[in-house]
Amino acid sequence: MNELTNFYKKLSGCDFIALTPINEGRFYCRFYLNGLYLDRMFITDISLQEELLLLSEDDEMIDENSISRLKDKYAKLLKATDGEGALESAELDK
Repeated sequence: MNELTNFYKKLSGCDFIALTPINEGRFYCRFYLNGLYLDRMFITDISLQEELLLLSEDDEMIDENSISRLKDKYAKLLKATDGEGALESAELDK
């Protein structure tokens, strides 16, 4: 499964994200709902990493308002691919 599609599926059920940099080019991302841990994944997509870093504002946490914006953005992209296609990094810059 494409990393961005997988990210959206995990994102759609959460209200909080915590990021942990592992090394250059790789983040550990944890998804929470109402304070409870739901799932995790590694993020290696550069465009997605940059976007998440901007939203986390140096505290490695992404709040509910930013999560809502991410959900809207990725829902539109996924719908544009009919829910079947893989999201590509280039599509995120639109």
